[in-house]
Amino acid sequence: MILARIPTAAQATLFAPDHDAAGGSEVLWSTLQPSIGSMRRALILRAQHGREWLGERLAQAHVTVETLAVYTRRVATIAPAAAASLRRWQQQHVTPVLVVASSEAVDVLVSELDVIVDSAWLRSALALAAHERIAVRLRSAGFPRVMVTTLDVEAIRKATLAQ
Repeated sequence: MILARIPTAAQATLFAPDHDAAGGSEVLWSTLQPSIGSMRRALILRAQHGREWLGERLAQAHVTVETLAVYTRRVATIAPAAAASLRRWQQQHVTPVLVVASSEAVDVLVSELDVIVDSAWLRSALALAAHERIAVRLRSAGFPRVMVTTLDVEAIRKATLAQ
């Protein structure tokens, strides 16, 4: 485990938002607020690339921030069978539901799927976003039906049934 390789990890406090909270740096920031005054250093485990917002807020609060990339985001290739399913759903007038967990995914979704299916059909989807920032990005990409929700199975089911 990575923490075992960090000399002072045994004295560290691990912060994580409530598992029912929507994701994002802002939610983690609100979780950290009560402890900011006593924090000296923070280690942010993240993707190789991403927003700097949380680190910038911590630095403004005089916390020394280090980041460690623990995963890489990459664009997945749409399998031919998945593309065929999407085309079939479009022909059958099935309304899609999209579950979107990052702002970067919106651009990828549009660029990858608009060449497979009709963009109007894709934009007719109910788009479920993990955070308001993602919802804003979806709306600007032409998705009018956007809902912010946690991305657990039950929340997705409820959001889908509510539409």
